[in-house]
Formats: sequence, C-alpha cells, structure tokens
Amino acid sequence: MNKIYEYLSFSGNSVECYGLDIVKNNLKENGFSILEFNPQSDNYCLLSLYWFDDVYKFIELKTKYPNKRFICGGLASWTYPNSIYKYADYIFIGEGDDWDGDLEKDYIINCKEIKKANQHISSEIKNCIYSDMQTTETFKRGFVEISRGCKNKCLFCQYTWVKPYRENSIDMIEPILQLNKTKQMRFFSADRFAHSEFDKISNLIEKYKKKDTSSDASIKQILKNNHLLNKVSKVRFGIEGTSERLRKLINKNFSDDDLIQFFVLLFQNGFKTADIYMIYGLPTECKEDYYSWIKFLRKLDKEVKDFNFCFHWNAFTPSALTPFQFAPAADCGIKQNEFEIIVRDIQNKNNKFYYKPLKTNEFTLLKRLLIIKNNDKTDNLLKALALNEKKFKKNAYLLKKIYKDLTNKNIYSEVREDEEMPFDRFLNYDKKKLYNIYINAINKYKLAS
Repeated sequence: MNKIYEYLSFSGNSVECYGLDIVKNNLKENGFSILEFNPQSDNYCLLSLYWFDDVYKFIELKTKYPNKRFICGGLASWTYPNSIYKYADYIFIGEGDDWDGDLEKDYIINCKEIKKANQHISSEIKNCIYSDMQTTETFKRGFVEISRGCKNKCLFCQYTWVKPYRENSIDMIEPILQLNKTKQMRFFSADRFAHSEFDKISNLIEKYKKKDTSSDASIKQILKNNHLLNKVSKVRFGIEGTSERLRKLINKNFSDDDLIQFFVLLFQNGFKTADIYMIYGLPTECKEDYYSWIKFLRKLDKEVKDFNFCFHWNAFTPSALTPFQFAPAADCGIKQNEFEIIVRDIQNKNNKFYYKPLKTNEFTLLKRLLIIKNNDKTDNLLKALALNEKKFKKNAYLLKKIYKDLTNKNIYSEVREDEEMPFDRFLNYDKKKLYNIYINAINKYKLAS
C-alpha cells in the first residue's frame, strides 16, 4: 500500500472540514505521509465535500484535472454518491475517525465496480480537536467538538438520522482548552444543552478564560436546563414549523404557549436577540399554517419588549437518508403571495422582526435538488451546471424544463414508496423504515377535511 495521501477541502481552514483534519491526524498515527494537494502528482487526494456547492466545485476541478485521483468523503459524499461517483475513484460512506487508510473497507465505494456500501459510524469520537494542537494558535477561533449527532430526531434533518448521538467527556475536552492559545473558541454541538455535562464544560470555559462563540441549542433542552442560560451569551435554535400542526409533523412538538414561555424565559434572563431557523414549504403546508404563525407572533409581541427576532428562512429540501427524503420540495403548492403574508400582515409594536433571508433563491434550491435527484439520465445536466453556472442562473426555469424532458418527472415532486432513489444502489439503509415514519406522520397530522 502506498502510504502517501494528499488532502483538499473547498472550505479551507474552517471548522466545516474538521472531519478531514481528524482523518489526517489518524492516518499520520498509522504511518502515512499527508501532503497538500498537487494536481500533477499520482497520489490519491482526500477531498472533503460537505455543502452542495462543494459537489459542483469538485466536478469543475475534476474536469480541469481529469487524471487526478480522488477519495471523496464528508457529508455530501456520504449521502449523495449518485452525483459524485463518475468523478471520484473512491467514496467514503460515514465517519473517518478510526480509518486506517485501507481502501477495501465495506464502507468505501470503489467507483469502478459499484457495490452497496455500509455506513460507517465510529465507535467513539477519537479526536475532538480541530487542527493540530501546535498550529491552532494561528487561527482566530479555536474549535472543540463536544458532541456529535443529535437526540431530537426531527424528520427532515440529515444530521440526526445519519449520526447517532455521542458525547466527548470532560477528560477529553479539558486538555484541548489547556493547549489552545485562542481566547475565542467554538464548542461544537448540534445542541449544546443536551450534553450531560454542559454545566462542567461551562465551568471549564470560565476556568481557562475562554469566550464561547457557539450558539446552537434546542428549545427542548433550554426549557429543561434553563439554569444554564446564564452560562451563554447567545442562542440559535430551530422552530421550523409555522403552526403547531406542522411542528408535530416534523417531530418538534411545541405548542404556541410553549414557545411563548420559551421566549419569556430568554427575555427574563437578559437576552435581547435570538437567531431562529424557520422552514417554508414543509409537506402539507398551507395558508392556514401561515395565519397560525401570524396569530402566534402577534401574541408574542405582547409578552416581551425590545427583543430582536432574527428569522432565518430556508426552503424545505428533501434530504437523503431522512424520513422526509420522500416528500415534495418546497416549490410544490406554495405561492409567494400567500407565503409573504407572514411579513405583510404582522403589525408588531414592541419588538423587531428581521428576516435573513425571507426566501431561498429558486436557482439555489434547484441546484440542491439536482444533486439529490441526479441519475445517469441527468448527469450531463449536472456537469453542464457545474461548468456553466452563470448561464443557468439567468434562466433557472431551464433546469426544471430540461430535468423534466430527461426524466419525465417534476424535480419538486414527491417520491413513491416503490420508486428508486438515485442513491439507493450505493447505500445500505432501511428505506422501508424511513418511508413508514414519513407516511405515518403525514397521515397523523394532515389537515382535517
């Protein structure tokens, strides 16, 4: 085995590619030489693909250097191998904390002979520091992973379905705080307050005089552990659904009164601003859900004062390996003038409502959907988009039209139980279980006729 690998990430020196750093560190421990990307060499390059845009960048790179060999990992590689396999040599399916460099593992796809791969989950989070300890001081912000995965099981969320919840212990976290030279640190977790020892982590932050720049938490855990609010300076969380019905549908079972109680709690603890994730175009969403949201915000406006509500709206996208992978995308049944009543019809007097943004650009949504639904019939369209984005951006409707001409399907449409997903032939997963969760939720929380 050639014990030399190169590496590349389109995220650069950021926490978005910390998984690649973990792999690099582990391979070094196994005797590998890890070099920076060299397009002219014959070495394999470890390429981290996390965001949808990373896939397009990779296609462009491979077109420029057709003889360069790539081993692709990261969340986009793991969940959308259907859009990557024609350009990669190997695709890593899962986490790489304990990978020893062997390309014959059952969780690595050899792109020359496609076989279904298992999803690899590391038995423990082996290395929770982002980047080598000696070089961390060169970054403006340090990074430590305190947990991985999420307990909440929202039906649309990829992170909670592909990664089981695990925690790093205090014994692993404290040495990193000791060695890290930066004052600002991100304590990475999908839901910080869910960590069973977050109070001790907070004490360590004070002990080593670090500034915690993290903000992600869940309403459920904040309500459960509200005594920890005085340990943090900001919070960012998801409400997602505009009505109680929709929140039950996606497994976020909060009533309007629960949310009022939550925001009053933030206000009483001195918070003046909150970042709030919202989703529009969820399955079965309709105008009644928007009116429910308006009613809620009017009530909320009376309960707190001088608060900045920053709503981050995103179009629903049916992510692979989640129960909602079968659902229609946000474009189905949603009219812009109906959706925008959530802004137009709210007369807030005591607080400020910000929208960052209010709508997802249609071209952005189509780019995501093409990666999710790409197959052999549309692969040339995917490549054309990667190489000629500016032309398509001016004429986004062409993507919908060409996709339908090639597949005889609407790119936004729902997927039937017996319909093959483009990634099915690459991955071993319990598709029937996910479909049953999806259809049961739809039937249970559909609108009363």
